[in-house]
Amino acid sequence: MKTKRDDGHPLDREAGFSLIEVTIASVLVLMLAWLVSTLSVDGMRAQKYAERQARVTEIAQDVLDEIRRDLGSAMGMFGGGPLGEGYRDALVRGSMPAPIRSTTIPTFEVSGRLEREARAGTKTGNELFFARYSWTDEFQVSTGTIYRIDVYRIERYYLTAVRGGPAAGKPDGLNLCHWVSEPLADGNQLDRITNATDVQEILEHLNTSTPDRSGTVHDAVKLVWLGRAPVNDPGTLREIDATGVLSMTPMPSRGATWRIFPEIRLCDPDILIYRHHSVASNFAQANMGVGRFSMQSELNGGFPHGFEIQVIGPPSARQVMVHLTLVSTNFDGRRAYSDMQTVVDVRDP
Repeated sequence: MKTKRDDGHPLDREAGFSLIEVTIASVLVLMLAWLVSTLSVDGMRAQKYAERQARVTEIAQDVLDEIRRDLGSAMGMFGGGPLGEGYRDALVRGSMPAPIRSTTIPTFEVSGRLEREARAGTKTGNELFFARYSWTDEFQVSTGTIYRIDVYRIERYYLTAVRGGPAAGKPDGLNLCHWVSEPLADGNQLDRITNATDVQEILEHLNTSTPDRSGTVHDAVKLVWLGRAPVNDPGTLREIDATGVLSMTPMPSRGATWRIFPEIRLCDPDILIYRHHSVASNFAQANMGVGRFSMQSELNGGFPHGFEIQVIGPPSARQVMVHLTLVSTNFDGRRAYSDMQTVVDVRDP
């Protein structure tokens, strides 16, 4: 075999790569492809997490804004104790979901401040319970006299279990519900009217929902309410019959004892479900802010979860603090959450 050229120099080897060089190059290419794809996937996950974080923040802000607006029209808060619990027992839930077992109305602290409790069960609740101004009915009776009657509704924000409820290792499972009552006319204003015929005309107008002086038609009003008196005391609630006469006892349709019905079209049974979010449960990560103001407990389904209420100050300077922690129900990657609170000055005569 010829191994030298005619001039005596060795023949040039054929050009190419060895197997080792090919293997190394292939490994480097695969590593580069893996690095690029990993960075791309991580980037997409980070972008999606940022979107979820923005969304949960937006929803938490919307919910707190709604609560703030409602409290801005409040004319009375219900606190823990016989008065508040008596009214809560008188409310008909209707088709609204049941509250969790640990639902607790906050206890007012007249000379206290908004702070974390030193021991469990002193003042924090996980239910917001108040009466709210709804409208003023201005009506002119047949004699030409004009009367103005304020109308209120009782409202509750409370937690209910969804998707099996809270459980170990599960930061969600709680929905926030908004219960709104039928309208209640101000009994103190009606009792100050001395003309019995005028009173009967006003009551008939309220009961049958005829247009008021401006031509506006409001919801029919069946109950007259004295305000902060115990719900079962005589005269606290009175019912208007079809002829405009007040009954000191409930009508047969209401039952044997006083019951306050919901205005279903104004109630919201699932503030968070259709938004794919949940109030954070006691099992959420500590950094999510659950249990910031009260001692956490696992009794009766857990307390307080991510909805805490404190009420401080005298009636003339009442302040209501609402602390809300929401968590996304999206299971792809890190859980997005939002931890917010607001303080609202409330008129509480």
